[in-house]
Amino acid sequence: MLTRFLKQASAYISVATLAMLSDWVVFAVVSWLWPQHDVVFVQAYARLTGGLVAFLLQRAWSFKDQEGLGLATEAGRFMALYVFSFCVSLSTIFLLVDVFDANRYPSKLFADLLCFVVNFFVMKHWVFKAAGGAKRDGLHPAE
Repeated sequence: MLTRFLKQASAYISVATLAMLSDWVVFAVVSWLWPQHDVVFVQAYARLTGGLVAFLLQRAWSFKDQEGLGLATEAGRFMALYVFSFCVSLSTIFLLVDVFDANRYPSKLFADLLCFVVNFFVMKHWVFKAAGGAKRDGLHPAE
């Protein structure tokens, strides 16, 4: 059980790192090209990119050994988590940058770390939750 958790956690961290890198690249490029853009919109562009990368890779790799609920259910649940995480991220960056006048990059890091921790547990226990006996689309049998 612990081995499975550690395997999922390390895969999650690897995928989250790739998603985070895509997110940060978009954030940095848009901030550099159009510095006048509101930071909340820049964060939104970046989070959308990272979210797409995260769903595709988390499902295919990090949680592939869980007997899933099927693509449609998992995609719907991921979208619900993503909307929640998106709101937390944008609210956090808005408060830190626009209200408290903090630097945008450390503020983004804080918002990302907050979402990172919450997202792992929600993905593991709800989005890609194991379903009794049903294999994820028949493509990835449980170990």
